[in-house]
Formats: sequence, structure tokens, C-alpha cells
Amino acid sequence: MGRDQYTPEQRSAWQNVRIAAERLRGEHSKGINKLPKAPNPFGREGSIAKAANEPIAATVKAKQSELDHLIARKAPKGSTINGSGYDSTCFESISWKAYPDGDGTDGEVTATFWRGGDVVYTYDLDRDSFIDWCESSWGGYFNAAIR
Repeated sequence: MGRDQYTPEQRSAWQNVRIAAERLRGEHSKGINKLPKAPNPFGREGSIAKAANEPIAATVKAKQSELDHLIARKAPKGSTINGSGYDSTCFESISWKAYPDGDGTDGEVTATFWRGGDVVYTYDLDRDSFIDWCESSWGGYFNAAIR
């Protein structure tokens, strides 16, 4: 078969296979790695991985939210609930404690900022709002809901 008897898709597929084999053997290594690689639908950034991960991530987030609220409701009265699991550039830490004479749903948040002015602030906040704060961007929630 001559060169012109292949379709452009067949020629491209053959070249991709040949380039991949040369990469594995280390042939032409100086220039071969500069050539574009064919997309991998199975890789971390591949279309199959993204399609599979999105519904799983949504389910995990919903279940984690349910669990966080359940744990907060089951916490002994008077205990302090600490925000965790979020890397914030604004806050060093956040914590919530129910008012001693309350029903356990209303309390006070203590927010410790990384820098600037008075570093520790306190705010009135109910327990469920605090859990929602912990599950989102700490700075974003603070700016939208508290400030």
C-alpha cells in the first residue's frame, strides 16, 4: 500500500503508536518528548475519570455534611466544636461553644485570624450555621454571612 492509500485518521493513529513505542524504547529522546501526547481518557484528568468522579464527589460531600451535623447535634452540652479539615489563608482556627444557659443550638463562635489588629474575634451564631461555615470557605462564609 502506498502512502496515499491511508486515511488521515489511520496515518495519525499509526504515528501515535510509533511515537509511543519510541518513547518507551528511549529512541530519539531529545525531540520525541517535545511532541504532543495523545489525550488519555483514563488518566487523572481524563474524560472518563472526570465523569466518574463528579457524582461520587457530590455524594461524599452530602454524606459528610450529614455526618458533621449529626456529630455536632450529639456533642455533649457545653463542649466546644472546632472547625477542621479546611486550609484557610484568613483564619488560623474557628470554634463554637453553646451558651451555658441555652438549649445547645445557639452559641458563640471564636475566630482566630492569621494576622492583623485584634487577632481573636467572637460572634453569636447557631450550631448549624457554624457547621455550614466549616464545610465551606471559611473566609468566604465570614464575608458573606457574618461580616
